Amino acid sequence: RVRFPSACARALVEALATRPLSPDAALALRELADPFVLVEAGRVLLPAGRDLELLALWRLDLPLPAALSGLAARGPEARRALAAALRGRRDESCLPLLAELLVADELEVRRLSGEALQLVLGERVPYDPEAPESERRRAAERLRSLHNRAP
Repeated sequence: RVRFPSACARALVEALATRPLSPDAALALRELADPFVLVEAGRVLLPAGRDLELLALWRLDLPLPAALSGLAARGPEARRALAAALRGRRDESCLPLLAELLVADELEVRRLSGEALQLVLGERVPYDPEAPESERRRAAERLRSLHNRAP
């Protein structure tokens, strides 16, 4: 039983290397994706500049794929997509990236990030996307400090 999903995921990643997947194939790969599959998908998508496709494969129950960690530096469109994808993600691996997006230049990115922050931590980290930059930076530092605490 373990071999069949692995073989399917491998075949779908190989197909992904040559072209975007059909909606059905992308859904199948998303269902099969685990951290290892996402590493392989990132390995084929990043060199081709298709890292936004990785967002569609990243399920809510999985940690942040390393391939997405630099996505915020790619520009406003990538930051918006990333901020939207962080909504509902509670894994600690997402928090440093969320903190980075709380101080983005784009108000829409900050609003999306604020919604993600609210869903994850409620009022533990007060945040206003329209506040002065210094206040937004304090919220981001507070989020980082919560993330960096020893368990």
